[in-house]
Amino acid sequence: MREMMVAYRQDTILSVFVPNLQCLANLNGQSNAPLVLTGEFMEEEEHLRSCVADNNYTGIFILEMARLCLAFHSGEFELAQKVFERLQKLPDQERTALGYAITIFMGSVTALALIRERTQIRQTARLLKVARRGLKLMRQRAREAPHNFLDRAYFLEAEITAVKGDLDAALILYRLAATLAQKEGFVNQEAVYYERMAIALHCGARTKEAVRCLKRSRDLYDEWGAVIVVDRLDSTLQSAAWQAR
Repeated sequence: MREMMVAYRQDTILSVFVPNLQCLANLNGQSNAPLVLTGEFMEEEEHLRSCVADNNYTGIFILEMARLCLAFHSGEFELAQKVFERLQKLPDQERTALGYAITIFMGSVTALALIRERTQIRQTARLLKVARRGLKLMRQRAREAPHNFLDRAYFLEAEITAVKGDLDAALILYRLAATLAQKEGFVNQEAVYYERMAIALHCGARTKEAVRCLKRSRDLYDEWGAVIVVDRLDSTLQSAAWQAR
């Protein structure tokens, strides 16, 4: 298919199409450098140079979205934050409505993950502001398209509630988000929700429950085909800190 698009000079469509294909290939373990969009479908730096030369900001936006997706699902939140900040600097007109909302969602989850990891304590207030802005957008979009966004709204509210220390209230929201994602068939979203719920439980010293949730997340990622995420979660489950007592 890629060869046909090249032959028919569908350069703009190709710039949108291939980063997503390469992202999926990377998640499936088909790249020697999982966080770099280089492999069967494209070469990251070459693709970026081509987009810049053509002033193809839509192509750059899609490329950065794919980079964000890889960093996000790999648990590399410092990297995800850097990509998210680059995305915010791109011209507004190059962002599709759905793409923009998904970017804000991943950026908000990234901000909350960084708060929990306590790697940027001085930035806590700013990161929490990013998350709250994301929750506001998810609630707005949920009113317009509940099938696509209501689960995300519940999930972000759960993450914010957990970060603020009310774990029991957060668990109700996490489970609502996971139930909605399952109902809509969003396997990848459900996997994310169970992983973050597991981390919240682990931070609350509820190890046995945390392990059950992380195993559920691992199985969902396996169903989705995200081999590199499955490997990461397997390593986490085998670590001493996650051994249920």
